[in-house]
Amino acid sequence: MASQAASGSDVAMSEADTVDEQKWMSFSVRHGKTFHNVRLAEDDSVLELKMIIFSLTDVPPERQKLLGLTRGKLPIDEAPLSSLAIPPGSLKAKHPVNVDGTSSPASSGTHTSGKTISIMLVGTPVQDTFQDRAVLLDAHGGQNGDGRKKKRSKTEDERKADRGKPDYVAMSDPSNLSKVRKTVERFREFAPIHPPRTGLSGGLLVLDLDWTIADTHKLMDPQCPVALAARPGLHEFLAAVYPYYDIAVWSQTSWRFLEMKLTELGCFEDSRYQITFILDRSSMPAVHVREATKKEVKPLDVIWNRFPEVYGAHNTVHVDDLGRNFIMNPLNGIVIRPYYSDAPLDDELASLARYCLQLANPSVTDVRNRGWSTAGHDRWHDCTLPLVSSLPVALDKADTTGSYAYVFRRRHAHWLAYAAKHPSSTRHGATQARAVPQEGPSSGTSATTNEGEGSVSGNGAPMQEDGAKKDKAPPKQS
Repeated sequence: MASQAASGSDVAMSEADTVDEQKWMSFSVRHGKTFHNVRLAEDDSVLELKMIIFSLTDVPPERQKLLGLTRGKLPIDEAPLSSLAIPPGSLKAKHPVNVDGTSSPASSGTHTSGKTISIMLVGTPVQDTFQDRAVLLDAHGGQNGDGRKKKRSKTEDERKADRGKPDYVAMSDPSNLSKVRKTVERFREFAPIHPPRTGLSGGLLVLDLDWTIADTHKLMDPQCPVALAARPGLHEFLAAVYPYYDIAVWSQTSWRFLEMKLTELGCFEDSRYQITFILDRSSMPAVHVREATKKEVKPLDVIWNRFPEVYGAHNTVHVDDLGRNFIMNPLNGIVIRPYYSDAPLDDELASLARYCLQLANPSVTDVRNRGWSTAGHDRWHDCTLPLVSSLPVALDKADTTGSYAYVFRRRHAHWLAYAAKHPSSTRHGATQARAVPQEGPSSGTSATTNEGEGSVSGNGAPMQEDGAKKDKAPPKQS
C-alpha cells in the first residue's frame, strides 16, 4: 500500500506542475462587514465563483448580486472569468483583507498586474430568509417539496452514471481532468478536524449526507425529531467501522448547512467514533458527461492529494446514493439506496457495515480489485468475502431480536449459509467465506438458516417453520 501511495504522490506532483502554469485571479469579496478572499483560474466559470461564495456566505447563487464584477449586465454563469470586463475601479493594488480585518499579501494567485478584484456581494443568506426550507432544498438539492427525489425520464447515460458505472469518456475528457486538477489545487491545504490515522486495515470511508445517512427533508424540519431524520443504525454503523476506517463526510451543500446537519445528528458528540474531515459543495467541480450535460461530482483526488501518505485509490471507499458523484472514481464507489424517513424498517447501514468489514479484511489489498466479483461493488449486498478477524465491540454480540448487531450478524450468517448451499448461483462466485463464530442459542447468531421456530432470515423477517423460505434466494436489494 505504501508503494501505491507513493506513486499517487508522483502523479499529484506532475498535476500540480500543470496547474502552476495556469493564470489565476484573486477576488476580495465583501459581504456586509466581512471580507473573503477567493482564488480561481482564469478559465473557471462565473458559476464556480458563485459556488465558492455560497460556501463562504451561505447566499445561494441565484440570490447573489455581485457589484463590481463587470461593466453593465452581469454575465451568464457559464462565462469564463477571463472574458469579464473588469471595471478599473474594482482593481485594487492593495492587499486583500482577511476575515478578521487584517491585511495579508496576495502573492498566491493574483490577477494580471498583481491586482486583486474587489467586489461586493448583495444577497440574503439561507438562514435569514423567511422562505420555507423545503423550497430551498428543492432549489439546491434537486428534491420535490416533500423531500423526495424528482422523477423524470433519464437517458441511458444518466442511468449509467446513477448506478456508478464507469464512464470512460468522462474520466478521460481533458476538460474534466483540468477542472479536477484546479479543484485539487484550490483545496490542497484544507484542514482536517482530526488528524488521519495510519496503519488502518480499511483506510478511508467517504460518506454522502443527504439521503444517504439522513433524510434531509426531515432533518431541516424543526417539528420533526432528529431520531426520525437519521438513518436507522447510523451511530452504530459509524462506531462499527471506525476501528478500521477514518470517516469523512462529503455533501453537496454549503459548509454552514453541512456543519449544522452533522451537529443536529449528533455526529460530533458520540465518543465511539470521530469524523476526520468534512467537504462541502465548493470542492465539487462541474464536469461534462455525455450528451453535453454538466454534473457536479466528488473527485477523490482532492483527498488523495491532500493526504497522499495515508489515503489512495487502493484504500478509499466512497458511499453515495447517486453514482454520478463518483463518476471520476467509479471503482471506489458504492451506490446505496436513498433513505426516506417513511421507511422505519430500513437496515441498509447494517448491510453496509458488513461489506465495509469485509473490505477491511487484510486479504483485500486494493478495494478496486474485482477479483471477488465481475460486477465490482455493484452487488455488494450479497458479497461472501470473509469479515475482519475480530468484530468491533458494537457487533461482537447479538443483543435483542431486531437490534442493529442482531440484524448485522443474522444477515451475514444468512448469506454464508446460502452461498455454501448454492455455490453455483452465488452472484459473487465460489469465494472462501468464514462463518461468524457460534454463540449461545439465545443470541440467534448461528451460521445456519434452519433453526426452527423463532428464527429470522437475513432481512430480519420471521422464517417459516417448514423451512420453505430457507431454500429461496435472499430477496434482491434494489
